[in-house]
Amino acid sequence: MLGLSRRLSFPARSPAAGSLERADRKPARQTSPAGRESFHLYFIGNPRRNQPHRKRIGKDGDCRAGEAEGLCPPPENQLTFQVERSDLRFDGGIIRKVTGLGVPIALQDFLVGISFLVLLAIVNGLGLVASAGIGVAEKVCGFIMLIPAAFMQAMAAFVAQNIGAGKYPRARKALIYAIAVSTMLAMVMFAVTFWRGDLLSGIFANDPEVIFAAADYLKAYAIDCLLTCFLFCFIGFFNGLGMTRFVMIQGIIGAFLVRIPVAFWMSRQIPVSMFHVGLATPCSTILQVALCLIWFRRTNRKYAGEESGALSGSGAGQRAPERFPGSHTPHPRAGAGTQEQVQNDV
Repeated sequence: MLGLSRRLSFPARSPAAGSLERADRKPARQTSPAGRESFHLYFIGNPRRNQPHRKRIGKDGDCRAGEAEGLCPPPENQLTFQVERSDLRFDGGIIRKVTGLGVPIALQDFLVGISFLVLLAIVNGLGLVASAGIGVAEKVCGFIMLIPAAFMQAMAAFVAQNIGAGKYPRARKALIYAIAVSTMLAMVMFAVTFWRGDLLSGIFANDPEVIFAAADYLKAYAIDCLLTCFLFCFIGFFNGLGMTRFVMIQGIIGAFLVRIPVAFWMSRQIPVSMFHVGLATPCSTILQVALCLIWFRRTNRKYAGEESGALSGSGAGQRAPERFPGSHTPHPRAGAGTQEQVQNDV
């Protein structure tokens, strides 16, 4: 902590004697050559280590011989730590952890892309107009899906940060807010895509038949817009929790057990409608959202049990085990009668 200070009072452990001493000093003001007064700056270290990590720096920034060692800036062209050749190596634990989180996501994206290629192949058998129509519609869908995809990425980052800090309730609340905001935006996109899909298709095509086929397919995709605001937020939430295997499983189930069979069955109906073929996508999304809701309830029960166990352990006079590596609870200072008073004047 760096700031202007007039009074610092906190217990400090002397490195030499190993006993507690009360550091209560009031630095005197110094007068610069121009006759103006200047305050001293203090660097205060981590109080939990009970080490006097503080030093006094003048207005010109010089490092004076103080109580704390190792806080002065290193000499020029010299590092404060040593790096040897043996330190530059691969960490197998970190590589396995990153691979375990990233491979399921990459595999899911690959297989979902394959499923859409199969869907495109099914539509190609319906004729040239249908093939061109779905090609135009997929370009429009690429722009429409930018909004839920952005929410998915934001949810993954936000949830990961809060889970690392042990704030699962905050992460869950963020999921609810993200779904609410994305639903409002999805309603606007639904209205534009469902009723005015011909205007969006006209950006990429000039043939009236192709525009009509693309607009007919976009009506089904407009329904999917209302569902993806739930699905993508759930996917980002579970990715932030590190549950990428579940994300992969639900994506594969929706793609190969629902989307492709429904599209193939609809393409065999007479008369063939691009709207009916496009319904395969929202049908798969409905199943995926249902799976996410089931897994979300399971996750809530899991974290609720961990929190109740931590509270019961701390209530019994025992320190609750750390759920996340690197997270620490502040330790009480030694000595019951000591108090810390820090008054900053800016």
